[in-house]
Amino acid sequence: SSLVEQTTPAIGDLNDTVALVSDIYYAGKDLDRLELGGTITWSPPTCDGCAIVDFYDVYLAENAYGLRRSQLGLNIPVGTNSLDILPETPEQSFTHFNIYTKSYMAEQTTPKAVAIDDTVSLAFNISFVDEDLDVGEVGGDITWEPPSDTEFVTRYIIYMSEDHMDGARHYMGNVTVAHTHFFIPADTRLSTYTHILIYTLSDIAEQTTPAASTIYDLAAIVTDILLIDQDLDRYDIGGPITWTPPAAPAVDSVALYRVVTSSDSVGKNRAQIGNDVPVGTNLLSAPADTSVKSKTHIAIYCASALAEQTTPSATLVIDTYQPVAFVTFPDYDLDGAEIGGTMEWGTPADTTWLASFEVYFSVGQSSSGRSHFATFSVGTNSITIPAETPIGAFTHILVYTKSVLAEQTTPYSLAIDNVDGTVQSLYFKDEDLDPGDIGGAISWTRHADTLRFDRVSTYHVYFALSSTGYYRDQFGPDLSSQATQVLVPKGTTLASRLSQTIVTCQFTIAEEVDSVYYNGEDITAQVSGNLTQWLTEKSVTFSQIGDSYLVISGHGSDPAASAFDVDNCFTSGFTIDCSDGLKATSSGWEAYGANSALDIAHRSGGGVGWGSTCNSSNGVFLQTSDTGGKIWTSSGYYGSFRYKFPAPDGSGGYADYTHILTYARSSLAEQTTPAAVDITPLSLSIAQMMFEDLDFGVDSMSGTIRWFLSDGSDTGDVVEYVVYMAWDENGGGRTELGRAPNGTLEFTIPMNTSIENYTHFVI
Repeated sequence: SSLVEQTTPAIGDLNDTVALVSDIYYAGKDLDRLELGGTITWSPPTCDGCAIVDFYDVYLAENAYGLRRSQLGLNIPVGTNSLDILPETPEQSFTHFNIYTKSYMAEQTTPKAVAIDDTVSLAFNISFVDEDLDVGEVGGDITWEPPSDTEFVTRYIIYMSEDHMDGARHYMGNVTVAHTHFFIPADTRLSTYTHILIYTLSDIAEQTTPAASTIYDLAAIVTDILLIDQDLDRYDIGGPITWTPPAAPAVDSVALYRVVTSSDSVGKNRAQIGNDVPVGTNLLSAPADTSVKSKTHIAIYCASALAEQTTPSATLVIDTYQPVAFVTFPDYDLDGAEIGGTMEWGTPADTTWLASFEVYFSVGQSSSGRSHFATFSVGTNSITIPAETPIGAFTHILVYTKSVLAEQTTPYSLAIDNVDGTVQSLYFKDEDLDPGDIGGAISWTRHADTLRFDRVSTYHVYFALSSTGYYRDQFGPDLSSQATQVLVPKGTTLASRLSQTIVTCQFTIAEEVDSVYYNGEDITAQVSGNLTQWLTEKSVTFSQIGDSYLVISGHGSDPAASAFDVDNCFTSGFTIDCSDGLKATSSGWEAYGANSALDIAHRSGGGVGWGSTCNSSNGVFLQTSDTGGKIWTSSGYYGSFRYKFPAPDGSGGYADYTHILTYARSSLAEQTTPAAVDITPLSLSIAQMMFEDLDFGVDSMSGTIRWFLSDGSDTGDVVEYVVYMAWDENGGGRTELGRAPNGTLEFTIPMNTSIENYTHFVI
């Protein structure tokens, strides 16, 4: 009271309630150092008086007793036993989580605490070797080692960044926590990025501070590219291509090189040369004829195990072009089928890689149908093609340059202007009326080629025993290139200096005779008898004038058409009997056979493939003799049979020339094949003369003299007959009595014509 406190109080029990949580657990899912985030859980207090607890308060503190604590979240009502802590909550200097129970009246003073266990999950040992070999591009595998604590890591997130932490970054991709590598595709643009960043990711957040690795952009650049072009054609290359490899460490990522031609320095319209070149080799031999048409560069790509670089190293193509500067060939062989003369060509302006010149004859100006003529060393610029070189079907001369690598593909082409100097319209008409003599003008026109090219130096005229010049004698001096005629004087003898023997042969062939040649001349027209009937005897007479072939050709029956098993030597046969004793059984006969008509070369005694004869069992025989010997060829039922006669015995006197030949000659040589014309002597002779003297004076005469011409006499060119008195039969001391016009074969001598000392009439 106002006086005093009572002495004896009321008494009640004191019940101290201690309500502490238990089993505190923090799942730290913010994976950064010094940053918190995740879920903290606990078990509620268990006590008799714990019903008074209404809330839980969670703090960060610097010790277990709440020193400089900082509350996380708001009051947590009883019944909730966890708290989600936002990621990136700074850890600062806090060391513990403190959890207080709280009633509506007050918060407990002494909390339950647990030390902070900050989960740090940072990848390490990041490795990235750039296998994209272009500047400014990357590609390849990123690898790393996982954090020591991956309990709450779900994925790795990969970026490229402008620095090692928080610069501008570019998302690349992600992988699960089970993987520790990530593939960057080739040709990935590097832009301004300098680092690879790897973030770990939990189920609440991506870590703030990543693991980082500097990006080293490996650029493999070859240098000093050099093409030594040894292909001498325009738009083609060939030869060694060399280069200096990329510097280390880029070269360590190079697996191979690809060498290409392209239409710009970055590989447009590229075409690979040869195969891939392994690293360590810095040489590729480009094959000859590698086309660079529309291409301007040689480019070299480096390729890694990952990919080929996008942008190559390149150098301009320096195309070696070394053709001959010109080719000339004036043909001085004047035969139409032959050429000869000096061919010249110009050395290329650049002879660096020139090894030789290759000369061909060709059908057309391309290389098809060409035939190699000769190889000439550098420094040789002309060659004499010998006279009488056959031209065949060739129309062009091709001159190629050749390097140590290859011959040009495209030559210098020159059309062969084959000059024919053979005179045209060669003509001769005998105007000498004496047997064995000729006289008159030989005339011709010049070939058009000689008017264009003026290659003829002189013309030569010959008398010969054949149209091909057998046993020829030059008539008169060389004639000028402008000459078109020469006069043969009256009384020029036809007799040559070559002895002859006249030979007559009877022969036949079963079934038919096709042709007869002697000394290369076709004398079939001189054969008497039916050529198509083997039963009729054939006869031919010719002048044997030296080592010359008689060639008789014909055909028998095809054994394939027979019903019996027979051969050519049964179905066909040839027999002959000549005035000089030659028979089919004589040694020296040669035969050529075929199962089709024979060519002119073999029928005239030339060609190849001649062989021995076989004895024929055919029934062919000569009507004027017994069956005698018969021969044929086993090679076919068409056959040619040739025999070379020995030198004549001269029993036939001297052979008369049969042809006039005109050869053109150039400064190189005389023609091989002349223009020829047959000599046809004027055939006119008086077979008989008659005269009856009607003047009875002793020293005078008169009357009509008549004459008669031999059979076959040609009077077409006769103008008149001149009648003389003479001292002898050769006209010595003759005096003209008068003349009778052509068509008149008599002359009247007037009365009292003095005889004087004359003894003969000559006409």
